[in-house]
Amino acid sequence: MFIRRKLQLIILNYVKGKGKTTDKELFEIIRKEHELSYQQFISLLMALEIEGFIELHYSKDSIIIVPKTQHRYSSE
Repeated sequence: MFIRRKLQLIILNYVKGKGKTTDKELFEIIRKEHELSYQQFISLLMALEIEGFIELHYSKDSIIIVPKTQHRYSSE
């Protein structure tokens, strides 16, 4: 459980710093330091989306990851 939350924090920090990213780019960054399958990575992303931290936008060949705070501020 601890490693899962640690990976989620790494994902959140990266996405908040960059603004938005794709699943492939973020997966490569995470995989350099942690042994993780793509299925586990997607599970982490979906959990963060359910918890309200990020939004996932699906396109034809990738997933765009956007932090919720950025989306909220841009619509105000």
